[in-house]
Amino acid sequence: MKIITQTTYTSVAAEVIPVLKRDDLSDSLAVIARRINVPETVLQRDFKADRNETLSMYGADGNRFVLLGLGKSPVSMDWLKAFRKLFFSEKNKWPQEVLVDLLGVEGNVVE
Repeated sequence: MKIITQTTYTSVAAEVIPVLKRDDLSDSLAVIARRINVPETVLQRDFKADRNETLSMYGADGNRFVLLGLGKSPVSMDWLKAFRKLFFSEKNKWPQEVLVDLLGVEGNVVE
């Protein structure tokens, strides 16, 4: 696996968006909904950000967006387990390049 860090958005065939289950979850989902161009109500109805919960959607251009729930207070190992489970459970469905959106994530989480 090749990991590249960048500070600008790049369109790729698949994107994973990790989401924490916080008090401001509806606000976070609203921001995500606007960015991926889906109704807020869809995300708020279908995604609760529970640990290891996923919601896959496809944009008009065919790009795949996967919301990955991390629960309320994930520690480093929870992040690692959630990503491993996500990528392993669907290992044959991922394209060569996958973007992981960490824009809403605090820097101390990314190791």
